[in-house]
Amino acid sequence: MEDCVQNHRKCKVLNPRNSTLPKRILQLRAPRAFLKEHLQPRPEENYACLSHCWGPQGPTIKLTRNTEETLHRGMPIDDLPNTFAEAARVCLKLGITNLWIDALCIRQDDVDDWREAAATMAGIYENAFVTIAALCGKGSNDGLRPSFGDRFKIKKLRDTDLYVRQAYLEFPSRVNPDDTSVWPLLWRAWVFQEMWLSPRVIYFSAFQVTWQCHTASRSQDGFCDTGFANEEGPEDPERFWLGQWKDPVAAWHIVVDNYSKLNLTYESDRLPALAALADKMLQFRKSDAYIAGVWRNSLLSDIGWVTSGYRKHRTPNSRIPTWSWASLTLVGGIRYSFQNPHIISSVKVVDCSYTAIGPVNTGRVHDATITLRGPLLNFVANAVRLYGEDAFRVADSHFDPNKFAFMTSPDCDLVDAESPPVFNEIFKALLLYDGTDDKEWRVGGFGLLLREISDGEYIRIGAVEIFPTPHRSGLQDHISQEWLDNFIADLPVGEVSIV
Repeated sequence: MEDCVQNHRKCKVLNPRNSTLPKRILQLRAPRAFLKEHLQPRPEENYACLSHCWGPQGPTIKLTRNTEETLHRGMPIDDLPNTFAEAARVCLKLGITNLWIDALCIRQDDVDDWREAAATMAGIYENAFVTIAALCGKGSNDGLRPSFGDRFKIKKLRDTDLYVRQAYLEFPSRVNPDDTSVWPLLWRAWVFQEMWLSPRVIYFSAFQVTWQCHTASRSQDGFCDTGFANEEGPEDPERFWLGQWKDPVAAWHIVVDNYSKLNLTYESDRLPALAALADKMLQFRKSDAYIAGVWRNSLLSDIGWVTSGYRKHRTPNSRIPTWSWASLTLVGGIRYSFQNPHIISSVKVVDCSYTAIGPVNTGRVHDATITLRGPLLNFVANAVRLYGEDAFRVADSHFDPNKFAFMTSPDCDLVDAESPPVFNEIFKALLLYDGTDDKEWRVGGFGLLLREISDGEYIRIGAVEIFPTPHRSGLQDHISQEWLDNFIADLPVGEVSIV
C-alpha cells in the first residue's frame, strides 16, 4: 500500500487523498465505532469500504430507525458481526479511521434512502482510499478469512515422509470467478461494480491476502504479482476511463455479459445494482439516454442479446420491457452473438418512448415501447416441443433450407409461461443484422422473435440466429452472403411496436 501511495502515479491521479466522505460513515475510535452523518474530513483523511456477502439472514445488526441511536452513540467494535469487526481492525492498523459498510450506512427500512445510496454508489467506491473484500465469507459473521475445514488440510501419505494437500485455487478474475463455493463474494451482482470502480482492493481469502490497484497486483505467495500496462498513467481520470472504454458500445456489452451471470437476492435490484457503472458510462455518453439496461443511441446493437445457460422466466411484476436483458430472471446470463453487427439497411428505429422513474443512472422506466422497421419473417410453433432451439420453424415458403438454417433461442421456458404458445401459432421475426462489420467474417444474421399481444403490439420471446447450412458451409463467404442478402431483400418490410 505504501508503494502504491508513494510511487504509483496513475493511482495518485485517479484517487487523490482529499476526497469527500459519504453521507454516512463509521468513525473508528478504538474500541468503539460511531455512526456519523455529513462528517467533514480533515486534511489527508480518507475512508475504506467493505465488500462482503450478507448471507441468507443478513447481518445481525443493520441501520434502521430502531438501531440508529445506538449506532450514533457508538458500538464496541467487538460487538459487530465478525466480518465488520475484522474490517474495522484492519482499517485501524492501516491508519484509516473511517469505514463505510452498506448495512450500517444505508437505512435498511427506508426505501428512499436506499435508492439515494444506490444512485450515488459510483462515488462511494470510486472515492474510497481502499476497499476491503471478504472473498470467501458467505455471511457477515464468517470473518475476512473463514476456514474451509479439511478441504485444504495438509495430510501425511501413508508409509512415507511426504505431506500433500489440495492445491489452493488461483486468484479468480474479478468478473469471472470459477467456483461459487470458494469465491461467493464475486458471484454477488452488487459486488461487480464495487470491484470495477474501487481504486485499490485488498482481497482477504481463506488462502492468502491479495492486493490490486490500477497499477499492480501483489499476493502473499507471489503468483498473482503483476504490473499493468502504462504504469505512468494518464494525466486525468477521465482519460483513464475513456481509455478503458474507448468503444463504449462494446464495453457495455462486456459489462452486461459478465454482470448478467451473477446472483441477486432480490430481482428488483437487477438495474440498481448496475447503476454505479451506468453512472460512469453516462460521463462518456453525454447525449445518450440509459433505458432499462440499454442505451438509446446504440439501441439496435444493445437489444441483440441471446440467453445462455439455464433459462428461467421473465421477472414477475416488472416494468422492464421485454426487449431488455434485465427483464429476465435466469441462471447463466446472456451473450451478445454479434460484436460490431452489420445492421440491415432497411432497419430503422421509428420511435422509442418511455417514462423515466427516479435517477437516470438506475435505468428504471415504465411504459417503455420501441417501434422498429425492418424485414419480417413468419415462424410457427413446432409441434414436437415448445421450448429449446427447435421450438419454432420458418413458415415462409420461399425459404431454402439448403442454403441457410435458422436457430431460435427462446428467452425463457415458454411452456411455463402464463399463456404458452399453441400449435401452429404464428410468430414474427424482425431481422436486425445480416452479419458483422468484421471484414474477415460477415456471414450470418440475427433477429428478434416476437409474439403479438394486441393489434400491432408485440413482446420479445426470443432470438433468431442465421447460419449457413452445415453441408453448404464449404462455399465461399461472398456466395453465402449474396444468398442471405437476396433472401432478406425479398422479405416484406414492416413496423412493429415492442413492449
